[in-house]
Amino acid sequence: LIMLDEFQEIARLQAFAGTQNLLGTVRAALDRPGKVAYTVAGSRVTALRNIIGDSESPLFTRFEQIELHPFGLEATGDLATLIWDDEEVVYEPDAIVRLYKIAAGWPFYVQAVALRARQLARAGNGRINPDLIDMAFQQELFGRNASIGQQCRYLLETATSTDAATMRNALESVLRQVARWQ
Repeated sequence: LIMLDEFQEIARLQAFAGTQNLLGTVRAALDRPGKVAYTVAGSRVTALRNIIGDSESPLFTRFEQIELHPFGLEATGDLATLIWDDEEVVYEPDAIVRLYKIAAGWPFYVQAVALRARQLARAGNGRINPDLIDMAFQQELFGRNASIGQQCRYLLETATSTDAATMRNALESVLRQVARWQ
């Protein structure tokens, strides 16, 4: 199994000399007989769909599109309790509910906040409660080595990546207003 994450970034490579047929080369590798399965994933869903689903793309019909949805409350709890399965920490059931509400069930965010909560609980009184989940989330947004903060920066950069400065400014303004008014 070969898994390529953030596959939509392959489009950026086409800006370099000699890469005009890059997607055709990928298609040739996909079509080569063998015992290898290929999976692609990406956070910029529209860009990824354009690369693999556009009828003009060399990769058209080469991948089956599967939409991955966020976890429900129970699966969020399963992931969190795997992370919190530690002799040094005890969690309150309401902490899972708060984690689910904050992360909306998205596994990346659930894992990042749960790991940070475990770290904070170990350094504190050993209890994970809804207030600690809030603190863990804030640290994941603004703290050093914050996974969620880094992901947000990446998403902002990719959402506003354009050569035109005026377009970038307009996109940033829209994103700031959306963030401000939720």
